[in-house]
Amino acid sequence: MLSKRKSMFLMFTLCYLVLLGVTNAVLFNVALPRITEELHAHAERVSWIVIGYTMMIAIGANTYGNLADRFSLKRLLLVGIGLFLAGSVLGSVAHQFGLILTARLLQSGGGSSFIALSMIAASRLIHPDKRPLALTLISSAIALGSGTGLLVGGFMTQMFGWHSLFLLMFIVVLAFISLLIIMPKDAKEHGTPARKNIHPFDTFGALLTSAFIITLLLGINMRLYLLVLSAALLVAILYWMPRAAQPFIRMDLLKNTSYLRMLVIGFINNMTVVAAVFLLPQRLSQNMNNSMSMIGVVLFTGAMFSFLTTFAGGKVAAKVSSTSLTVIASLLSLAGYLVLGLVSSTGLTATLLPLIAVYIGYAALQVSLNIMVPDTIQAKEHMGAGLGLYNQVNFVGMAFGPALAGRILEISAHDYSFILILLGALFIVPILIACAKKDGVHKADACSRPEAGPEKLRENRRMIRFPGR
Repeated sequence: MLSKRKSMFLMFTLCYLVLLGVTNAVLFNVALPRITEELHAHAERVSWIVIGYTMMIAIGANTYGNLADRFSLKRLLLVGIGLFLAGSVLGSVAHQFGLILTARLLQSGGGSSFIALSMIAASRLIHPDKRPLALTLISSAIALGSGTGLLVGGFMTQMFGWHSLFLLMFIVVLAFISLLIIMPKDAKEHGTPARKNIHPFDTFGALLTSAFIITLLLGINMRLYLLVLSAALLVAILYWMPRAAQPFIRMDLLKNTSYLRMLVIGFINNMTVVAAVFLLPQRLSQNMNNSMSMIGVVLFTGAMFSFLTTFAGGKVAAKVSSTSLTVIASLLSLAGYLVLGLVSSTGLTATLLPLIAVYIGYAALQVSLNIMVPDTIQAKEHMGAGLGLYNQVNFVGMAFGPALAGRILEISAHDYSFILILLGALFIVPILIACAKKDGVHKADACSRPEAGPEKLRENRRMIRFPGR
């Protein structure tokens, strides 16, 4: 176990990595029109700079999570940073679409390790006294990055051109140096039993999962007939995974009802917020008085409220049951989306207030999930696979949201209000999941049991906040 001092340095390094990864994920969204113009390419083709990145992130998250159960976290993170930096170098000198797309795929191949491995490192290596703060700061970095990416991307593109977005990511080398100095060589030296190479990596399962995600997103974005192939691949996954010696997706995790509920809630939470970020700039741009910079400021302001909420959410999560926090956050998001849909305004102020409610609800729910999910993984030796799958589902939701919103937008003749109301209605599902009464009470809710005394309450809260202890 690392000392408190080294835990603090490692914690801030991990948060720095997560911030860079999330920022880079949305950095190019506002640069696409400029790239389209300079390359004289079709907008649909150039959009693959964003779509391809998102798909690779979704595929890579669970891959790194599985590898973390076999190899050193430090080695995996350094490899991820190396790929990310290589993509940044290539993109900074690229002038052809193929090279630019290759650069973004390299970036995402490395960046997909940042969130997944940072959560695992926080659970395994951070000092117990600092783990709640680490998990909260990781959530904060995700929230902050989603807002700063749009703001910084617009400013850098306007002032220095889109190549500067690749150059900006060179600062990831600071994290590389920090990890070399601070992070232990292997988690097994610090309390985690060795699990290397017990079974070979499930390459076929990883390929099946990757093909499923790609065909699903392509089917929604471009060709609906690919959804048939996606369904066939899903059947193949369900057939293969129970028969593999060490499956890429552990089916016993999906038999864990509490864990499965967390996956569903996380998917909805991430799908809806990214869909909203995709829709609102388009709706606001219909008002000629709204400049792209002002639209970026509105989205950044909402993200800042999300960033601040993550700190309060960590404290609230220790005092109230997970059920209560999930219901409150879901109701807040539901109300925000309904107001956005029913008001139908292209005014910045009328959009900002309900958007703040959406971001606060998103952040509070995400903090709750990030703290509870590790505790639902019953076999701690499967922590890497469990957190990897959780992050993969979140990233698939992030990719699925704008893809589905774009398809509905096309079918509904650009009825933004209908889609926003539909996004809000989805939060009925987390509310029903939280309120559903099953046999017994999940141990993450044990702190809300009336029969537990003060000492038991404190112990149960420690179980929730320090899942790897």
